[in-house]
Amino acid sequence: MKLFVAALALVCCAQGFAQQEDQPKKKQTPAIANAQSWSFIGLVGGDVRLDENVDGYVEAQTYVNVGLGFGYKSYIVLFERSASETQTGNATLSVTADYTDYVGWVYYRMPQWKMFEFFTGAGIGVYQYEIDSQVYGNVASDKTKSKITGGLSLGIRPIWDPLWLSVELRLRAGEDFMPNPTASFLGRIGFKF
Repeated sequence: MKLFVAALALVCCAQGFAQQEDQPKKKQTPAIANAQSWSFIGLVGGDVRLDENVDGYVEAQTYVNVGLGFGYKSYIVLFERSASETQTGNATLSVTADYTDYVGWVYYRMPQWKMFEFFTGAGIGVYQYEIDSQVYGNVASDKTKSKITGGLSLGIRPIWDPLWLSVELRLRAGEDFMPNPTASFLGRIGFKF
């Protein structure tokens, strides 16, 4: 009886292996969300950075962020502009600081997990401050030279193409950044087609 059960088990296993080998083998590749050859991307968002304010205290400051770019397979190239305006003072003395940066980012889209896609990136660009001081109605303007900035990013987004929703954590560095590097949180909405 034991010999019969062993022989039956051996025949069933051999039949299972034979059926498995008859099926064509599928190439196993990691799934990239909508990995078509080319795509166009347009995004707007808000960037919250931990910056030093004009009074010397580190606080969360909000920047408006606009980005345009394209994707090719697992890569995204994005050109973005961020801007912020900070005011301090009173009717007698006031200071307005305008910050603007232009940064090019290259992102790598990792294989998707369920309905989410992770991506990581690096960017480099320039930034500039324009400071307007007003004393008793007299206005003086000063603009800094363009300086180099760069950063690293890690983000996640649900795969709802053509709609783009994403959040990113970034570390940004620049000559005058305080603190340096500066941490930021970026939320964006846009389209990808």
